Amino acid sequence: MIGRLLSGVAVVLLFAGAYLMALNVAREARRTAPGDSQAGDAVGPQIILRGVEMVEMRREGQVYRLVSDNASYSIRSGYAFASNVTLLLKEREGDVVVTAPEASWDMNEGRIDLGKGASAKDGFGWTAVSPRAGVDLNAEVITAEDARVEGPGLSVEGSNLRWRWQDGTVVLDSPKSRILPEKVRIPEKRG
Repeated sequence: MIGRLLSGVAVVLLFAGAYLMALNVAREARRTAPGDSQAGDAVGPQIILRGVEMVEMRREGQVYRLVSDNASYSIRSGYAFASNVTLLLKEREGDVVVTAPEASWDMNEGRIDLGKGASAKDGFGWTAVSPRAGVDLNAEVITAEDARVEGPGLSVEGSNLRWRWQDGTVVLDSPKSRILPEKVRIPEKRG
């Protein structure tokens, strides 16, 4: 009799402990979940993720990968919010790697906002740094109002950056350049 009573108490304590632990996790997730004015205040149900890798595979065959320490996904709005982000964009000749402190990914529109700045680099030694940037996955372009682009022997600062990673083109308005001829690499012939 006492054995059954003790096992019943143990089961009740087990369920109570699980409930309290789930409640604590929910409070912590609510406290640490990032907000975004674009998604609105009523984001609805969210999925909270830690140490996450999100992969989006498009009909056209492109694969985009986002790796993050912490992320949340709003089911109602289709937004994913992430911190300490690494985004991999496939280029013809390799990957463009974008890093940022945080990202807001509108999965319905295929747009990623990097509101706290970002840096991007490709396999050829080209980098771009901006205090605020955006990625349009449909148009395959990285945009920024102000940016610094650096490559082998070349540094350019300007506005209205447009880096089309599939075409391999970078455009800046109002560029101010600094060229270091001894570090400029001669382009390889492709044939």
